[in-house]
Amino acid sequence: MPEPVGLLAPGRIGPMELSSRIIQAPVATALADRDGSLTQRGVDYLEARAAGGASLVSVEGANIAMLGTGHRANLGLYRDELIPGFARAAEAVHRHGAKLAVQIQFNGRQGRQHVAFRQPVAPSSVPCMVGSPASYPRAMSVEELEHLIELHVRAARRAATAGADAIWVHGCHGYLISSFLSPLTNQRTDEFGGTLRRRAEFPLRVVRGIREAIGPDIALLYRMNGSDYRPGGVDIEMAAEFAAMLAEEPVDLIDVSGGTYEARHITFQGPWDPPGGFVSNALRIKEAVGDRVKVSVVQKLSDPEVAESVLAQGLDFVSIGRGLHADPDYVRKVREGRRADIVPCISCLACLDLFGTPGATALCATNPDTTDEPRRRIAPAPRPQRLLVVGGGVAGMEAAVRAARAGHEVELHERGSRLGGQVVLAARTAPDFRKFVDYLTGQLAELAIPVEFGSEVDVDLIRAKAPDVVVCATGAKPGPWFWTMDDSIPRSDLLGVYEAPVGPEDRIVLIGGDWRGSMTALDLARRGAQVWIVEPRLELAFDAPPGTTRPRLVDRVAADEAITVMTEATVELVAGGTVTLQSRDEYSVLEGVTRIVTAEVVAANDLAEALALLEPELPVYRIGDALRPRDMLSATQEAADAVERIGLRSAFSADRTHAGAAHDA
Repeated sequence: MPEPVGLLAPGRIGPMELSSRIIQAPVATALADRDGSLTQRGVDYLEARAAGGASLVSVEGANIAMLGTGHRANLGLYRDELIPGFARAAEAVHRHGAKLAVQIQFNGRQGRQHVAFRQPVAPSSVPCMVGSPASYPRAMSVEELEHLIELHVRAARRAATAGADAIWVHGCHGYLISSFLSPLTNQRTDEFGGTLRRRAEFPLRVVRGIREAIGPDIALLYRMNGSDYRPGGVDIEMAAEFAAMLAEEPVDLIDVSGGTYEARHITFQGPWDPPGGFVSNALRIKEAVGDRVKVSVVQKLSDPEVAESVLAQGLDFVSIGRGLHADPDYVRKVREGRRADIVPCISCLACLDLFGTPGATALCATNPDTTDEPRRRIAPAPRPQRLLVVGGGVAGMEAAVRAARAGHEVELHERGSRLGGQVVLAARTAPDFRKFVDYLTGQLAELAIPVEFGSEVDVDLIRAKAPDVVVCATGAKPGPWFWTMDDSIPRSDLLGVYEAPVGPEDRIVLIGGDWRGSMTALDLARRGAQVWIVEPRLELAFDAPPGTTRPRLVDRVAADEAITVMTEATVELVAGGTVTLQSRDEYSVLEGVTRIVTAEVVAANDLAEALALLEPELPVYRIGDALRPRDMLSATQEAADAVERIGLRSAFSADRTHAGAAHDA
């Protein structure tokens, strides 16, 4: 085995010389117009990553035909009129010495007829039941398949015309090319179905056609599944055999991913999953292709130490998508030895959920600048203000850090003895969340922002401090109590139960199964308790994003044998050590309950209300749960919004000062 290489070692992929072993993997951002054109905001997104040191910047999947689209903001390369947007991207990326790769795709059976207004097409009529509505594709004729091969070639030719240095063939995740390889979704009996070699005929013809069209001076990259993670689908041995076929073709790099829409929980790992889930498959594929083709791998590799360990095992490159989504300057910070300054991806799935939300773009919970880099860029305040930030959760920490970077004088007050608020509690079951708290804590220290713990901020303290602006990030507090009960069973609120002694002897009724309640149930079960979630609504985690986060969280709760879920249910009476429950007018009595926990929380906005009444001239900004209990994405976005408005206010104040001075003169 050759000597392992580091992240910053130069590398070569076909005709491309790259300055590092880090590939920016394609990330779905929804920065396209309805006609498939790349917007200027999308160009800015790509340029930010090139400026941040990425040596290969990738454009997300561009559809080869409108029929193949599955999202109203999917990119397209199905008309010559779409070339200029990609040309602007190539020019912007090349300006910083980076290379541009364009991924081309066709959704196939995972396409959406409510987006394309046409029935999806696929190798066989095998429906995709994931999503609403489900997708019922029709099987294509041989003539249609040959036409689709030509459409892939035309799209690649358009990308090359725009100035792309590399073409990605999207051959994974259950899309058209991937579905040809799978025995589950390819049930054809002609030359494109049957044995693996015949199922591989379509993708191999696509590869050959593209190579002939783009020539030897543009790199050809192929992204494939190491496994579909579905019984009867592509497994690693099939994948390795197919990779060996690709090695005989003019492919310069194989990038290994995995999963389909039916196995999205594998494709998109959450904050509770370990990193590098596809590495073993990538190593098997590298063994199959040897030195004939470079091999990279994707999935939760944004921690530099993890990425380096992957390279040390013999792979040629690492593909990092969400890590560079969270921090466009990732590569530069690694190069400068500033790893603690990298804005961490915490695998919260917010970007993916937003991509699936009509009209939304794939923002980032840990970086409010993402997908809006030029507008969100922190600018020096024309007239620095004195800010008092109340609350040391992620909303308050983000606001304090951003304000200090803008030149404001900031102090942060936290009533407790630690930073991070509820995110620290959630990190017990979602360990990656802790990375963001640690990052912000480090930034507070680096910027020398004073933090006062045990500080109960009231109107008198604010009057004594006399700040120019107050940012209320006071978080959430327990909601009111509505239940009829005696004192026979101890009760806790959602926040207090994390500090309560809980063990295997406990039987706990948790009233409320929103996402906070569900996460708390997982923590209580982790600590050994038996838990009953009593949720009046139809579904668990009803307030979590429905695309990915909600099903992942619901699945985790369902898989925990220590948790019993009762939906459409209420607690009717607590008396004599028993709990009376009802669901659809059927009653049951639960005995031996040792604790009752209520999940509801409300905004802790007492300070903001008092200031509005007693100090109406003082600018006060409420952010995060202090405005309305929601999620981390809302907290950081509102922190950025507040600091931006404070800067605009200071600019207006400075303009008025200058005007007054001129008038006095």
